[in-house]
Amino acid sequence: HMIDIIDILDEFTVTNYRNISLPIIENIIERGKTVFVVGGTNYYIESILYNNLVDIKNIETKKYEDLSNIDLWKLLNSLDPERAGILHHNDRRKITRSLQISFSGRVHSEYIQDQRTDSHFQNRPKKRFKNILFIWLTANLEFLSNLIRKRCLTMLQNGGWEELKLLYQEFLKSGIYENDLRGAFQALGFKQFIPALKSFNDCNYDEIEATIKERCFDDFVLSTIRYTKKQNRWVKNRILTDENIKTLTIDVSETELTKYQELCYSALLEKCSNIVPSHASLTPTTISSERLKRFSCEVCEKIAIGSSSWQAHCRSKRHRRLSTTQKSKKI
Repeated sequence: HMIDIIDILDEFTVTNYRNISLPIIENIIERGKTVFVVGGTNYYIESILYNNLVDIKNIETKKYEDLSNIDLWKLLNSLDPERAGILHHNDRRKITRSLQISFSGRVHSEYIQDQRTDSHFQNRPKKRFKNILFIWLTANLEFLSNLIRKRCLTMLQNGGWEELKLLYQEFLKSGIYENDLRGAFQALGFKQFIPALKSFNDCNYDEIEATIKERCFDDFVLSTIRYTKKQNRWVKNRILTDENIKTLTIDVSETELTKYQELCYSALLEKCSNIVPSHASLTPTTISSERLKRFSCEVCEKIAIGSSSWQAHCRSKRHRRLSTTQKSKKI
């Protein structure tokens, strides 16, 4: 189910996912079968577990296509300044999503705040299904990072690069901008390899110039690791804190591949035959407002999101050079 159901250029939201998958799940249950939801973005999985998804209005996004990125950001800023304050004006996709939510009657920042407060965890939305077992395979960061690097390389050497080249041809035909990727173009790997695709679209993966290939590959790996960390935080703060959902956590750190299946199978068998109390509640991770604060550099005419990005910009050679030049002009 849910495999190869949309076109490359189609936009597919969490609302689409929920509306298509729920009837399939209900049909499987009616036939007396057990439903397995495997992989994917945890935010999408949550839309199935809980009845808490925001039903946004299907506003016509085409009427905003003529707006520049900064004008679109200004529109969001007039409706939801708190949300706009943590988004870069070039992040067109997130800005459009926040506008859609805001036009549905409640601004996006309020929904986000609800998800971060203790009251949200104490008064969770009603579960859709009575019996839910969440299986979480975890590992220490070093082991996971090495595994991700090996997996990314294997993917590229076994058809991944050819798939990226085909995707790039569709991207060129689409007329979509690099800072407004949609549909399959949002997938991890595509954005990171655009520099290589521009110059080596007719080459095999091994024929890509070494410096560009290494830079794109490292960016791909780091983006995947960052995404994995984000997913892990989601599990800890959204699932393991819910006493109404049974969880099975399996640590596969340092597990040999030959023993991996045996470890998971035995743990799952034990859990299903003798359900233990759900995971103890954890304190939700607090997100510092400084990490999401919007900074504007008048000297360089640049926007930075988060204090760490701002500090890095202030230390950059370009900023220091322009600052010195500006001071000299004033003197």
